[in-house]
Amino acid sequence: MTPNPATDVVSVPPLDGPFAAVLTGDDAAIAAFELDEDIATELLAQATDPPLARLLADTPRPMIEAGAHPIRLCLHAVARQVQHDGLAPDLGANFLEALDACMHRGNLLWADQSAALWNAWVLHESEAAKGWHAARIILQRHADVPAPPRLLATFATMAERAGELAEAGLLWARALEHPDVVTSAQTRWLVEFQWARSYLMLSGGQPGRAVFVLERVHAGIAAMRGSVGRLLLIDVTLELAFFQILIGRPQAALDVIARTRGQLVVSAEYEAWLHGVEGLAHAVLGSVDAARAELALATRAESDTSSLELSATLPALMLVEAIAADTPAVEAAIRRGRVLLGERTPDAEQRLIWIYFAVLGMQLAGNVPRARELAAELATLTMEHRAALPVYAALGGLLVGHVLGEAAVLERSRAELLEQGFELGAQDADPWQILDETTRGAAPVRVPSVRIEVLGGLRVLVDGEPVDPALWSKRRKARVVLAVLVASGGRIERGVLVEGLWYGIDMTQAQASARLSTVLSVVRTVLGADAGDGTELRSVAARDLMVELVLAEGDSSDVGDLRRIAADVAALDPRNAAGSVACATRLVPLADGIPLAGLGGDEIIVTWQRRLRDEIVETSLAVLRAWIAAAAPSSEAHVDVPQVLLTLAAALVRLDPLDEQVAACEIELHVRAGRLADGSTAFHRYREALQSAVGLTPSLALVRRHAELVEPGT
Repeated sequence: MTPNPATDVVSVPPLDGPFAAVLTGDDAAIAAFELDEDIATELLAQATDPPLARLLADTPRPMIEAGAHPIRLCLHAVARQVQHDGLAPDLGANFLEALDACMHRGNLLWADQSAALWNAWVLHESEAAKGWHAARIILQRHADVPAPPRLLATFATMAERAGELAEAGLLWARALEHPDVVTSAQTRWLVEFQWARSYLMLSGGQPGRAVFVLERVHAGIAAMRGSVGRLLLIDVTLELAFFQILIGRPQAALDVIARTRGQLVVSAEYEAWLHGVEGLAHAVLGSVDAARAELALATRAESDTSSLELSATLPALMLVEAIAADTPAVEAAIRRGRVLLGERTPDAEQRLIWIYFAVLGMQLAGNVPRARELAAELATLTMEHRAALPVYAALGGLLVGHVLGEAAVLERSRAELLEQGFELGAQDADPWQILDETTRGAAPVRVPSVRIEVLGGLRVLVDGEPVDPALWSKRRKARVVLAVLVASGGRIERGVLVEGLWYGIDMTQAQASARLSTVLSVVRTVLGADAGDGTELRSVAARDLMVELVLAEGDSSDVGDLRRIAADVAALDPRNAAGSVACATRLVPLADGIPLAGLGGDEIIVTWQRRLRDEIVETSLAVLRAWIAAAAPSSEAHVDVPQVLLTLAAALVRLDPLDEQVAACEIELHVRAGRLADGSTAFHRYREALQSAVGLTPSLALVRRHAELVEPGT
């Protein structure tokens, strides 16, 4: 007989203690235990227990009145999550409200818990973009509250998924350097899990390292107890197994799934997801019967599996049918994917995975015309997402180059994949081996390299030589467009760019398009884009909503250098003082100038000047603080401070003389070096600059620090 939740009696154990306080809304009783980590762990476990979860989930949301204790709201959302009750944005809003209220109370324990739970609902780009907007507001609103590491990791993940890569890098640095990550193994596993799958595997382009980190995290989380640990182990297993498949190690993926099954009993819902990834691993190995068996089991999921289909089961089916030379069946799987893509707003990652295997399936099935048609679609996607998803772009580029016969794309993609840690041709039966065998002997195409610098004023070099000034010396708008595109990471909204270039000028849409087209043609000429000699890999394009710059292999920019340094800083070992010095050495030339100098004072230029300056300052401060923490944690013992650190601090002072954090860091470096007089001079210089510019005085903390310099021990 099917149970009727409306009438059947649910057996609920007697309620007392913390859970009873949560259920009855006794905020005073909750306050007595809200900072106890053991009780927090137990409450979260109880909230996932079916009878108690139903009680919490059935509590009407409006009954949790304004001002009620945020732990009640957090556990209510957890219970609804377990019951599959509510859409992601709805539950995400619950976790967000709980997190904001916890930060307001200064309750870092439950803020950390709420952030980790919220993260489970913002894994898709559309949700992450909205979540990141709210997360940024929370960080600003509670700037005086020391954000815990899992909260920082969650916010960094959302920034990453929302395309805000520079801000994500700064948050990853804060999360990975947090003292709790150093002292608590469990916290480190949770933070590194998000870092590996959200940064290393995506924009960081380090899949080999992502797998290494996830292996370590998997071993650690396997030792955790309780329902939270079990759910995390499933998440880590799925991510690790998929990444193993992606880098050409399908047998390792099967091994990690088997290891997880030996450690816990997997619920029916998550069992289906494991079967889906297992099916893909068997398909990549060419084990058709085993793959079909796993795919049949994957259809038994108790929840929405559209993400699983796009990322695992449909790719597996395409490979299985291709091996069987059943082209109509491959086409049917492709049509199913298009239906799913049309029903939802898919992540770029899922779209790339699906179209990649669609091309591969048709190619292996022998339908070359159809493979070429799909490869052209894949080529467009890889160009659009090359900066944010370099791993998928390189994989897609290898396949596109092979199918379309583009030698330059092949060479570039193979080099990128090898650099990223792929084992091309490591196994006899996998698709990468097939591509490896068919792409040998491809001749590279020589493409002139372009270097674009904007951090000290705009400069364009082609093969190391400045471009002819006559090309655009009188074309300021073209210089502005290129500078802003480089600053923005290669993409900017078309409307924002048009407004910035022709503010206050009344134009029709057709007139604006014509003017923008003229400006972009100048930029293409300067960069040598679309010259027919292999530089078609470099493009400047105006699409419906965005204007995009895609650079070719070998091209570079100083903004790209800055963001790579920021990522390296985020990955620094807290004890690696030498690594901090190396990063500082790379930063000094980037900080020695005014971003976008010489391009005028338009609002769009001023906006990006400020953003770039903030990036330089934040990254440099992270480097300087990392060195201080690693090499000179105490001001009582003087040490040798490398000159490059003092040079970098001085450059930051010139770049932003009113930033108190910059001044404080310069002062601390002088203190560590035993140069108390220089530290005092830096303080007075900052105080006078602040007074002269805005009529303010330094903070009390900085004043006290100066007093300690002048008279130690005060």
